[in-house]
Amino acid sequence: MGRDPDRHYGLYRMDIHTGERTLSSRLPLLDRAGDSFGYSYCVYGSYMALELNRWRGDAKESAIYLIKIGEDGGTDLEPIFGGEGNTAISYSCIQMRDGWIFVWATDTATHTTTLCGYDMETGETRALVEDWHTVSTISLRGETLYWFEPVVGFFSVPLEGGEPTLLRACDPQAEYGAGVYDDQYLYLSTSIAQLDALGTVPEERRGLAIYDYQGNLLQFIPATEEARHYACLLSTPEYVFFFDMDSSVLEPCWYLKKADVASGTAELIPVE
Repeated sequence: MGRDPDRHYGLYRMDIHTGERTLSSRLPLLDRAGDSFGYSYCVYGSYMALELNRWRGDAKESAIYLIKIGEDGGTDLEPIFGGEGNTAISYSCIQMRDGWIFVWATDTATHTTTLCGYDMETGETRALVEDWHTVSTISLRGETLYWFEPVVGFFSVPLEGGEPTLLRACDPQAEYGAGVYDDQYLYLSTSIAQLDALGTVPEERRGLAIYDYQGNLLQFIPATEEARHYACLLSTPEYVFFFDMDSSVLEPCWYLKKADVASGTAELIPVE
């Protein structure tokens, strides 16, 4: 996302080898949003979901738009959530997975949050999980949505709707930290500076816990003085990378080989 010399907003594509930047979509929707606004966005495949918030006095007007990359996101674009005049619900934390858009919908009066899904193929919107806890992390596998809520447990719910299923409850003392899913596993870092200060997680349980989607622990890698406060940075089909949360420059970094998780032999290897 950026602005050209005339201060017009746009989504850009950059060649990682040459650094050359080209415009993919103009976003006059942001050009005309006014001075009191904020935005976030998520790109998945050939689409971008754009969250736009405008301030109307003391109230925040919230909307989310879906834009096909390569086409302009104009001011006549219809929002998929919220819209002009909507101050009752605040939409945030866009995540896109396999043809679905997931957002948090927070009632500004009651401050309760619902996890909602938008089917990009049918245009249908569904409320999936009531009383959503915003520390949770989600992943979609087929027609089932999985999520992990630290301290509470591992859950699933079918996209067609229904009551959530608790797959396994957490150990509330030790399974507390920052969790991230990829296409195979959940990586839970229980060794972060905030937890050190709180003294919540026992020393012997501080480290990196790796689970399958049902909440079964596959491997635990204890924290060390060299690799202690780390968080998941990104995942590829073969590797997962972690960075030092105490550093402002995202280093040092480590990685593990995903093929070693099943045998319980994965280890954090420094990135040289």
